Amino acid sequence: MNLLQNAVIVVISFLLSRIIIDSDTHHYFVHSFLRRSRPNISSLVSGILISSYFLSLFFTNTVVVLSMLPVVKMLLEGIADKSLKKYYTTHFILALIYGANIGGMGSLTGSSLNFVFVSFIEISKIPGRENITFFTWILIGVPATLILLFLARLILKPGEKKGLMDMALLDLSLKPEPSAHKKYTIFFAGNILLLFLLTFLQFFFRPPNIWSHFNIIDLSLFCYLMIFLFFVFIFPRRKKNAAAAFDNLIFFLFFLVFFPLIFINESWKEIRLRFHMTSGKKKTGLDVFIQKTFNRFWNIPFQKGWTDLKRKNVNVFVSANKLIYDLPFFGLVFMGFVVVIAYGIIKLGDNPATAGIDGYVVGLLKKASSLLTPYQQDGFLFLLVVVFLSIFLTELINNTTVILITFPLILTMAAGSNANPLISLFAVTIASSGAFMTPIATSANAVGFASLPGVSLKKMMARGLILNLAGGIWITLFFLFLGYL
Repeated sequence: MNLLQNAVIVVISFLLSRIIIDSDTHHYFVHSFLRRSRPNISSLVSGILISSYFLSLFFTNTVVVLSMLPVVKMLLEGIADKSLKKYYTTHFILALIYGANIGGMGSLTGSSLNFVFVSFIEISKIPGRENITFFTWILIGVPATLILLFLARLILKPGEKKGLMDMALLDLSLKPEPSAHKKYTIFFAGNILLLFLLTFLQFFFRPPNIWSHFNIIDLSLFCYLMIFLFFVFIFPRRKKNAAAAFDNLIFFLFFLVFFPLIFINESWKEIRLRFHMTSGKKKTGLDVFIQKTFNRFWNIPFQKGWTDLKRKNVNVFVSANKLIYDLPFFGLVFMGFVVVIAYGIIKLGDNPATAGIDGYVVGLLKKASSLLTPYQQDGFLFLLVVVFLSIFLTELINNTTVILITFPLILTMAAGSNANPLISLFAVTIASSGAFMTPIATSANAVGFASLPGVSLKKMMARGLILNLAGGIWITLFFLFLGYL
């Protein structure tokens, strides 16, 4: 069952990203690059683009943007000239967004949108869905995205101002020692290779089911996930005994249960802080309630309190509270608001007498799709239109909303054409991650744009438009070729 396998891989990849990020191993590689690079600002734009691309092949693109922001801020601090710093704020953020979005297209784990795609094709029983695995996505995604990466660098190049970094201003210290980073790197690489190997075996050997609807690969991945969850959240990192493991279990379960309250509380605090309704330093009543409740539970077995709920549990590889409190609460609320507005627009004009969504927007899309009827037998034109439709719709409404609207329409259109429905849906998924003009298009765009003051919306839209056009043509050509294979 590919859906189960892909879900397990997404969860494991996310937790791997937390281990690497919490250990600062990703910064180790970026810092190593800085030490070896010329103190030229242009080369650092390339460095940000390439680093965020590579990380997004394995981690979700929003997580990559969040984890790379401290590096971008550090690089900006190294530019002594204030006017040059202001100019390159936009350049660095665009490089970060471009790299993260493009890398997110290159693998199954690179974007949450990719998992929506594999879930849809599994539920809809699209022919050929068994061929979409972690292994095959890398095989297809990396060649496709390397060209997009090259195009992104070309688009960022015009108008670059010459300038040198004051490397003395950069904090290139590494904690912990490089040897520790090497251990984390080996651990990460080993897990990725294991996932790669399992999905490779699934693709080439297609093992039969041995229990219910599950084959040996499904069961192996499920057992792997259980062991991995125990290792990440429960296994004692320092004090290796049963009592320490029990401590970690209680700690994990508490934050799992209280996650909804923490989310509401932190989101409200960030909203008030963004709109200058508070300084952000004062504790809320919900803060006090959560703290007292935690200490009440913690005191029963351990006879001790926990003074700060945001303090990391150093005896685990991933501290559950840090995982929660590091979430971009305002960004998530903002994206939720965008989805709600988009859904409201879609429902506008919906006829309550009918069961399906048939509002003005969907009706307009159906009419637009009917205009394609004369071209449905032309594979190139069909694919070109659906790719560009996906890209520019995404600029107006969130990419997840776009694919949920367009997927059923594309299946209908593909049924009357020579187009392969799986290839068409795959191309639309990639295209919906390739919208670079507006902050609301993808979560990576939203987080990157809102993270630093002074990011130029005008430049983002102008350069993003060029990349949208170039990327749309390349995605069309690539998937047209893939359809012929």
